[in-house]
Amino acid sequence: MAVVFAVVSLALAGAAEVQNPADPDHLVYPGVRSRRIRADLEGGVALWAGISQITAEDLDTGAARWTVPVRRGVDDQKLPLGGSEVGRRRTLVWSAEGEVSLRDNGNGKEVWGRRPGFFGGARLVHAALSPDGEWVTLHYLDKTVELWRVASGKRFRVTLPSGKSFWFRWMGDGKTAVLAESLLEGNPPNSKLRLWLWEPGGADPVQGGVYETERSAWVEGGLPDGNLLVTEFERDSPEQDFYQVIVNPRTGERVREIAVPRETSRQLLTTEDNARLVAFQEGSPTARVTDLPAGTLLFEMSLPGGARIPSHCFHSAGKDWVVCQDGRNALWLVPVEEGGAPRRILRDKRFLPSHVAGIRPPHLLCSERSDDGRRVHTLLDMDSLEERARWQCGVSAQFWGTWTLLSAESGRLLLGAVGREGEQNRNALVLMASGAETPLLEKPYSPVALSPDGKWLVASGDDGSLFLLDETGGTAASYVPQERQGTGPAVFSPDSRRVAVFHMPHLTVTDLAGGFAARELAGQPGVERMYLYKEDALCFSPDGRLLLAGATRGRAYLFDADSGRLLHTFAEERRFLHRNMQHQGGFLTSLGVVAMDLLGSVTDRRKPTPDLTCGFANNGTLALTIADDQLLRAWSVHDGRLVRTVDPKLPEERDTNGRINNQIVLSPNGNYCLARNWNGFGTASLWDTVGGQRLAEYRFREDSRLSAVAVADDGKTVYAMIDGDLHFLPGRK
Repeated sequence: MAVVFAVVSLALAGAAEVQNPADPDHLVYPGVRSRRIRADLEGGVALWAGISQITAEDLDTGAARWTVPVRRGVDDQKLPLGGSEVGRRRTLVWSAEGEVSLRDNGNGKEVWGRRPGFFGGARLVHAALSPDGEWVTLHYLDKTVELWRVASGKRFRVTLPSGKSFWFRWMGDGKTAVLAESLLEGNPPNSKLRLWLWEPGGADPVQGGVYETERSAWVEGGLPDGNLLVTEFERDSPEQDFYQVIVNPRTGERVREIAVPRETSRQLLTTEDNARLVAFQEGSPTARVTDLPAGTLLFEMSLPGGARIPSHCFHSAGKDWVVCQDGRNALWLVPVEEGGAPRRILRDKRFLPSHVAGIRPPHLLCSERSDDGRRVHTLLDMDSLEERARWQCGVSAQFWGTWTLLSAESGRLLLGAVGREGEQNRNALVLMASGAETPLLEKPYSPVALSPDGKWLVASGDDGSLFLLDETGGTAASYVPQERQGTGPAVFSPDSRRVAVFHMPHLTVTDLAGGFAARELAGQPGVERMYLYKEDALCFSPDGRLLLAGATRGRAYLFDADSGRLLHTFAEERRFLHRNMQHQGGFLTSLGVVAMDLLGSVTDRRKPTPDLTCGFANNGTLALTIADDQLLRAWSVHDGRLVRTVDPKLPEERDTNGRINNQIVLSPNGNYCLARNWNGFGTASLWDTVGGQRLAEYRFREDSRLSAVAVADDGKTVYAMIDGDLHFLPGRK
């Protein structure tokens, strides 16, 4: 068979240069751009701040205009590495080292810039653009603030007598700024702000009033009438309501207060000049526009059908606008005016409706929060983005972490949540049916596995015990590990007729019919004391008659699931570097890992034995072992011989946290795999695991965020979330 070899490059050039990219040669569903997108009607572009770059596209056709890389994130001291701001006619990009660039929205060319000196300077922690784009404000770590006039290149510095840091906001006239310094130390629940007024280029700041409140407060900006808009937040209140307060900056007097219940706070937007309040309701065909200082209703504006609530208002070409995503995931530009007509933008592009929680070919699992605070999960067809199932679940605010297990066959979703009550961790699981108002099951356990038919689940208790539960919550079997940390993975057979559970040092297979007969697989001759902890370390063959267990110490065991008998042992002889740099051991420990890395470049003798994960391929005739996400081997299930080795030669390169982030991802049927590095190091590659051929290569930018990936069963498509966008990359021909 002839092998067609394809190379797909997703790399961009140097970080300091604006790029003029070609449109991608494959299907892309961009992320939820309506929540961060704005338009420049005079420049004819739609712009948004992505995870690692600013992107500009033609407002009508959606064709790529330009991109520029942006540094984001924080360092070990929680200080920002860089950032950006998209304004009316210009876009600002900056880095912590002091490099600042102001670019024209239409063509991306630099209109003003600042570069750090040879010896560097104070660290930049924030940069902002004035509403008219004529001023750039730079905030430094040493609490100094610089204002640069773009047209003249003049610089103005401002400090306060106290020497403290302060908020800088422009007033409604665009000429005067308000400076707000906190008079309280630490992080108290209340606020006391001294306000100053300053006209750049004029005299020193003039002291205004002192604004005091029992709530946390921050200054939003100026109003056209010369007052300030301040947002307050009751940090310790169970309701956690917001308040918008109009304040006289010269006296500190409260002019008017508007209560904003937390459940409606994401439905309210203010225009850039803070003069009008736009109130949305999910799915409503209209939005209400109110005069914010007066509190009077002005008019209602029309929205496209099924519009989702946008994230902000912006000003362009003399009008206020919002960008809405309709019920079919297209984008519309909507003027904030009475009788204004929504305008479809970016031609026929369609966008992801919400955050992608998982890629499960041929489905996409998405999640978002509804207006009432519930977590909403939707199952979409990957090609059409049409909704196939929907679940809503209200999880208490005490639970801060959630994850899901899906049974697409039954339309059931198992949600796990973790939180904290006092000094104790709390766990919860919720089993939901698509479209149902109430859960099928709720338990104070942590979910481990869900059967394909959605009728059975394995959960763990606080003491590490595992339970086999039916859909009503009844306990069919219990599994108790010898050690609390010995709770491992569990997996159901594809036909949902049996389950395998690891509870150290035991590996038990239980039949789900006929009295729940159980077989112990560990402890028999040829099986070492094993430890399994990865969720993909256990898997059944497609017919459910074989069980493959990938353990630590470089061993995998193939069992007859009917009898429990050990059939073959697969031993991995290759060794790889430690995946984690052990920071908790301090300098000497880290130095030791560095030394081991150097030694590992010339010999494998001191490298640890790998952990193995598993799969099946070729209709269950090949058992697959994956060693430390570096190397894949295919073994015959009949005689145990090694049939194939796939070595993608992934780089053993550490990220800034000392981790090696390689991954080998199998297609659902195991016939194909994608080998990649999370950080974009090296070259990602698609492989035929049955024949051993390399089918395609992919090069990702090292500064891109490559999250979820998946491979189609036919190997023709690789699905990849890159910087929040879903890419359908070409696979085998």
